[in-house]
Amino acid sequence: MKLADPITLLPKTHKTTFTRLNNVSIYTVEDLLMYRPRRYADYSRTSPIGSIQAGETVTAQGVVISAKTRYIRRNFTMQEVVIHDESGELKLMWFNQPYIVSSIAKVGNILAVAGTAEQLGKKLIMKPMEYEQIPSTEITNIENHLQPNSDLLGNQHLALGNMSKHTGKIVPIYSQRGGLSTRLIREKVQHVIHNLDENEIQEWLPLDIVSTNRLTPYAKALCQSHAPSSLDDAESAQKRLAFDELFTIHLAHALVKNEWKKRQNSTVCAGSSEIEARMKLCIQDLPFTLTQSQLSVWKNIHMDMGKTHPMNRFLQGDVGSGKTVVAALAAYFAHLHGYRTLFMCPTQILANQHFKTISSLLKNTGVQVELITGQSRKKVKVKVKDAQPAHIVVGTHALITSSHEFAGVGLIVIDEQHRFGVVQRAILKDKAINESSQSPHLLTMTATPIPRTVALTLFGDLDISVLTDMPMGRLPIRTYLAPASKRTSAYEWIRTQIKSTGCQVFVVCPRIQNDEADEDDETQESIKAVEAETTVLQKDIFPELAVGMLHGKMKSAEKEAVMQKFRDKAYDILVTTTVVEVGIDIPNATIMVIEGTERYGLAQLHQLRGRVGRGSAQSYCVLFTSDGRTESERLAFFAKTTSGMELAEYDFRRRGPGNIYGTAQHGTGEFDIANLFDFELVSRTQDAAKQFASHYTPHKYPAVAKRLLAYTSLSIAKD
Repeated sequence: MKLADPITLLPKTHKTTFTRLNNVSIYTVEDLLMYRPRRYADYSRTSPIGSIQAGETVTAQGVVISAKTRYIRRNFTMQEVVIHDESGELKLMWFNQPYIVSSIAKVGNILAVAGTAEQLGKKLIMKPMEYEQIPSTEITNIENHLQPNSDLLGNQHLALGNMSKHTGKIVPIYSQRGGLSTRLIREKVQHVIHNLDENEIQEWLPLDIVSTNRLTPYAKALCQSHAPSSLDDAESAQKRLAFDELFTIHLAHALVKNEWKKRQNSTVCAGSSEIEARMKLCIQDLPFTLTQSQLSVWKNIHMDMGKTHPMNRFLQGDVGSGKTVVAALAAYFAHLHGYRTLFMCPTQILANQHFKTISSLLKNTGVQVELITGQSRKKVKVKVKDAQPAHIVVGTHALITSSHEFAGVGLIVIDEQHRFGVVQRAILKDKAINESSQSPHLLTMTATPIPRTVALTLFGDLDISVLTDMPMGRLPIRTYLAPASKRTSAYEWIRTQIKSTGCQVFVVCPRIQNDEADEDDETQESIKAVEAETTVLQKDIFPELAVGMLHGKMKSAEKEAVMQKFRDKAYDILVTTTVVEVGIDIPNATIMVIEGTERYGLAQLHQLRGRVGRGSAQSYCVLFTSDGRTESERLAFFAKTTSGMELAEYDFRRRGPGNIYGTAQHGTGEFDIANLFDFELVSRTQDAAKQFASHYTPHKYPAVAKRLLAYTSLSIAKD
């Protein structure tokens, strides 16, 4: 078989299986080999039945001497099979698998089973995790190699691992997607490995990288990942393939970064003494003192903007850490050099918030700020004499959907950058032309905490800065996971807080209406919805207070009007969806109530909690679950942890990376093998990729170019 052969050449395969394989992007033999195991089960220990002990995980085989199906109750059956060899008998049990008795475990067949033995009364039983029938032709082959008068069943243990697919060996476990079972995938992969042309799998990494990093050769690693002879072999194969994954993406980043540095930059902001004096005055005029990390990040940005190649910096900071003021300083610095700034946000509410914040921060500088959203792009908020956009243009997707280009742009700021795809960011850069048609500086920001190794891997083409401390005077938000029995007392406490301190409250619900999902009546009743909850809180719970409502289906002008009323303290309580998740800054709001907490991820909960605690007063976050239960380890950890980074690492370790580097944002697939918490491997692959990138050319390393193009879809691979 060849790697390029279509999977339709696989024998004994139903057309439905081909369709299912295609549905998970498996079209060729190579695609099938790229479907990596998730883990392994060790069934390599084989034992005569009479020697098996309870609690042992082993492979056993014997002749089927009885097989029957027992009907336990309606729609529930148990299959009982007994096998024996010369040393004893073993009872096997399956549930609701009648085909075992009808086709696999017929009396007289040789059956191999793998699993953990259990003691049931005086008998030893097994509920097999894996099983397979040993064909009579294979038994004959073994028999021919045995000594005369030897016992067939007593000796076949020795050869079972060589001919079996599911027992008697280290067994790969695959993800079961699209109706594909791990057994089916295992069988097809084994067929490919046994029939593949030995010259088909070629080493794609340069040999010096393979030897320096003591890597298993690629062909060997690929085959061993599917058919390891030991767990050590499986581990070494996985390490090699993980190296490949990380090296590929680090190399792509290194090449992009090198290419970026080759670009000539017409927007060099090399500050004069007069400009530096004005920047110093601007910082002194801020209504607060910058933190040490804000000053450090600003220093890095200041240096970047003075270089001959454009800045490409990624700014990460926890909610409320002050990213916007750093971006505002960069925009003012660009303005002092005669350049305009485009500031793109994912939502209109966030754009409105940034427009107001930046306008306030730079109110004494003479900088003109304009807001362009879907509702406002035909209305010029702040006009300049030449009818061009203002010095700083804050907007949503309208920045890239509006018809005009923005002349004289020296800086682009993208907030919550993960919400924009590659194409959207490229369009914005294309519209942000300057007189020399050269690249402006780029600053991307996020409040989503990202563990260090993940950031190194996902954003390796960017220079990374992190805001590590919070503005002075901020108190940690106290978070409580409240049982249903405490709801009434929680409402009384909220009433007391509002009346005694004049504070305001967010109440976040998972839904707008209760008929949004096709769920049973009990579930519908337990899940809070904005419209119904607003009515209940206003009429039944807080009739003496003003309760407002906000959700994503409202028109933009209506949403902004509601937010303005909340800012102006016309509402004591705002019932909302996660539309307030990012960027809303209401210093007087000190209580966040989140309903249906179990329905949110930790990062989203942290973002929601970050909508309070924006002022100097003590703030609180109260968590209610839909079912009133409070035993969740995940929510308990969230309640006691205020660090976004700790939450991110906890969530990442529990759930893995997932599609955090998906095609919607970056143009590549998820990590199949690599563990992004393996800092040593991440660092090693990054160093190797940087060194190799310095002399890489596609024509000299065609195998690397092919790998880059297939894995990342980056044009840099073939340029």
